[in-house]
Amino acid sequence: MDTIKSLPPTIAQLEEEVASLMHLNSGTSSSPHMNLPLGETLSQLTAVEAELLQYQRRIDNANRSIPSKQRKLEALDRELKPLEQNKQGVVAFAEEAVKKRDEDRQRGLADRENSGRWYRSAQEALIALVGDEDDKK
Repeated sequence: MDTIKSLPPTIAQLEEEVASLMHLNSGTSSSPHMNLPLGETLSQLTAVEAELLQYQRRIDNANRSIPSKQRKLEALDRELKPLEQNKQGVVAFAEEAVKKRDEDRQRGLADRENSGRWYRSAQEALIALVGDEDDKK
């Protein structure tokens, strides 16, 4: 019986406590998502979890492709090293040729180079007109 007599004051006290909590909660949230009913909250939670699952699958797919891409990168690196060495050799050779040409021009040997080119082109033109003697035999 004591329990039944104490219920009305306890109920009133609990109602006051709920009302004060509702009052405190009513103005604190600036986000409308925080004030949604349970059903809408659960549906949004499900949507966010589905999106998260999609992102996780994409991450897993990307992680699975990493080893093959690393092997491909290593193969390309191995292929590139000889080409880089060859490039360095060709660049050094070209720089040396330009340097030699410039030195020859300073010493007056550029005229010989031009004369040689003229004689070579003249020879090619004459061979094209007359034909090579080796072709006639």
